[in-house]
Amino acid sequence: MKRILTALLLLACAPLSAAEWLLLKDTVSPDKKLGLAVPPSAGEGRDMDAPVFLIDVPAGRKIGPLEEVTSDGGGWGRTTDNVTCHWSPDSRVLVVNCRVGRLMHGFQIYRIKGRRAVPVGVPAETPLPKARVRDLLKKRTNGGSWANLLPDGRIETGVCGFDWKHGVAKEDFIRLGFDPGVFVDSNVQLVYLWRFGKDGALVLDDFKAREPR
Repeated sequence: MKRILTALLLLACAPLSAAEWLLLKDTVSPDKKLGLAVPPSAGEGRDMDAPVFLIDVPAGRKIGPLEEVTSDGGGWGRTTDNVTCHWSPDSRVLVVNCRVGRLMHGFQIYRIKGRRAVPVGVPAETPLPKARVRDLLKKRTNGGSWANLLPDGRIETGVCGFDWKHGVAKEDFIRLGFDPGVFVDSNVQLVYLWRFGKDGALVLDDFKAREPR
């Protein structure tokens, strides 16, 4: 049994060949220790269940898959094009954006602890009153979300793909401090600005609506 466990451990730590993964461009952390890799693309529509690996860059080994994200694009695009990321200057925060459909994207935020990427959840409750404007909108079929790291250390997340709910009056938007005209365009983005609290959880700092970038 001891020999079997030793063999499995050595197999798990063995470097992957170039045929098994590709280190993605512009995904290496500022301290050059970690990066992201994906399986080589089999072609659009043929990349099923394609993971995103966290890579030990100096050793050239995979640490493990980031289970919250994927590079298969929901059957669209190529693995090498479906994933981008942002690192904090101290390499302790990682934001991964990935394609999840033809017109849809998603994201995941991680705190880096040693060689582990720990998922950070975005709170469902948004206590800023003006964030309640989302209750005046209905989600469209083709929507999506994204995240970005700002120079001041905050995390910016956005969601798009909304329509004005039937029966909602212009005055309802005005009461929350918004120009109703912004929401005539269904491509409007709802943007949340987060900071890390003392307990490491995200705290909503600001909220706004804007046209797509």
